[in-house]
Amino acid sequence: MRTTLLPVAASTNDELKRLALRGEASPGDAVAADRQTGGRGRLGRSFFSPPGGIYVSVYLEPDLPPERIATVSAAAAAASCRALDTVGIRAGIKWINDLIYGGKKLGGILCEAVADAGMHIRGCIVGVGINCCPEGTVFPDELADIAAVVTMDEPCRRALRDALIAELRAVGDGTAPDWYFYYRERSVVLGREVRVIPCGRPEFRARVVEIEDSGTLTVEDESGQIQTLSGGEISLRL
Repeated sequence: MRTTLLPVAASTNDELKRLALRGEASPGDAVAADRQTGGRGRLGRSFFSPPGGIYVSVYLEPDLPPERIATVSAAAAAASCRALDTVGIRAGIKWINDLIYGGKKLGGILCEAVADAGMHIRGCIVGVGINCCPEGTVFPDELADIAAVVTMDEPCRRALRDALIAELRAVGDGTAPDWYFYYRERSVVLGREVRVIPCGRPEFRARVVEIEDSGTLTVEDESGQIQTLSGGEISLRL
């Protein structure tokens, strides 16, 4: 398994995906950068990636049927929390896979499938970005109130990066602890009132009832109807 360290990348996911599509990536191969110029989040959003953060992507070929690939995203969130634990940072998880610290977003995860010419899914790229930036880093105004930032010295930052890569590799090769119970224990939404933002449907308010072992979210809306969410997003800001 190779780890490629770059001072700057447009996107570590894109760098690794190019290798995977050319057949030049093996399971567990990783790309990490000190800065991204075109970082992406879920739903096509940009991901602010200033110098000094943790930006890591790992290529995985988990032994899962295609319909369970979505659980890799949740498992990656649990793995990211375990890595943060090693440097004394206890983060929570907001469904699907936002990393939360002090009530704000500390990091995010983007999983992208890698398919061959016949559209058969061969594996996936798991990208994680964590805001552990140098003191004095200025975030855009629209992120200033919602982004959490932790500062750490360079040895600690390298230790976190290496722990994160190891934890994500363990997700791919099946040696990681069961993600489900850890994910639920770190959830910041279970039992909470949330605003549900479905894809292509109106928003609504609901109470989070359960996180299923498939990674889906069960909620009870204001009329008492139970709904299962497999996509979209939720907000704790009502």
